[in-house]
This record gives sequence, structure tokens and C-alpha cells, in this order.
Amino acid sequence: MMPDIVRKLLWFVGLLLFQVLLLNQIHLGGFATPFFYVYFILKQDTAVGRNQLLLWAFVMGLLVDMFLDVPGVNAAASVFVAMVRPSLLSLFMTRDMQGSFTPSFRVMGIASFIRYVMCMLLIHAVLVVCLEYFSLVHLGLILTKIVCSTLLTSLLVFALEGFRKS
Repeated sequence: MMPDIVRKLLWFVGLLLFQVLLLNQIHLGGFATPFFYVYFILKQDTAVGRNQLLLWAFVMGLLVDMFLDVPGVNAAASVFVAMVRPSLLSLFMTRDMQGSFTPSFRVMGIASFIRYVMCMLLIHAVLVVCLEYFSLVHLGLILTKIVCSTLLTSLLVFALEGFRKS
């Protein structure tokens, strides 16, 4: 059995490489860009401390930004998502969920997990797209990019969750 930190590092590096080498090249219709690296933040155990989660999120976002050559957009969005994650998790947890757990279909239930993932991804996409444009001049385009990126990323997350479940 691998120690927890080694498993996290492997997931971290794997998701980072998948994002920067493959997913950053995908822009479906010029609107949808998957931000799959956020999966690392979504799937952290609830026992992980807030500071540790913020550090993981910052490093992941910063490395994605370095490969995309953008100044801190993904880092800021990732840190914000990591910061609001405990509050969002508490919104979608049932009363019998006590102690430490890793969010998933099996643990949270399908409906709660879908709502949790969609909220987290929507917040992340709003921040990334709004920081990227830094203007509301093209509001229709901004909203389209937010919705399309959120849906594409959530499809990838749910596909991986379904694969991991079986």
C-alpha cells in the first residue's frame, strides 16, 4: 500500500501532465476548455487541512499558468475554489456523514455529488473566464465559455468517477 503523500503526488503529476499536454490544446468550438486539474481539489479527503489544500491548489494552478503563459489566473481560481470547498461540501453532505471521507458518488450519493461538482466547477470557470477577459463587454461570449467549460469539465469528472467506481 502506497503512503498517502506518494499517491497524492502521483495524482498531482498525472493530472498536471494530462491538463498541460492534452487538455490545454482542446477548445471545442472555441468556447469549451476543460479544466480537469480541478479534480485534484475536488477529490481531496475532508481530513486534509485547509492550509495544505490551499497550498496544493496554488501550486497546481501556478504550474498550469506557467505552461499556459498566463499571469496567475488558474492559481487564483484554484485557491478560491479550495477556500470555499469546505463550505460547499457542508452544503451537500447528509447528516450521517461524519468524520473524514473522500467525496464521490458512493459516499455522497449521486445527486449530492453532482451538485457539489457542478458548483465547484462553475465557480472555477467563472473566475478563470472573468479574470481572463477582465471585462464584461462580451458578456454573451463570457457566459457561453463559462457554461461550456463547466459542462465539458463535469463530463470528464463524471466519466472518471464512473470508471473508478466500476
